[in-house]
Amino acid sequence: MFQSQSLASEYELQKGLLEKFHRRKGIDIFVSSCKVLQRAGESAFTMCTWTEGVSSLLPKTDVVVRVRLDGSGKLRESLLLEWGELADKTGALTLLDATYPPRYRTGEFPSQALRETLTPIAL
Repeated sequence: MFQSQSLASEYELQKGLLEKFHRRKGIDIFVSSCKVLQRAGESAFTMCTWTEGVSSLLPKTDVVVRVRLDGSGKLRESLLLEWGELADKTGALTLLDATYPPRYRTGEFPSQALRETLTPIAL
């Protein structure tokens, strides 16, 4: 748990710096947070969020919550996915050079056909 919390703290510091830089440069990109969660009796895990249609920088976490909104901004679908499977099957996450902790830029949101091949995680 300590290691996950320490990493989340580093990501939070990095998030603030990246957001400040992007504001100054006029770059419209969402910098996702790294959250630490723990189920009773189980080990801690890290999680971030990727929303369809939003250019994002994701921290490397255990789980990614893939979010789809409707036209009015209301939640249409959320799906929890294991990072490795999402990265391997979609090819939509590109490592930024020289960042620590590592951040990944999102590419095209997975198509419906590809989404159906991903295995959701139940919490």
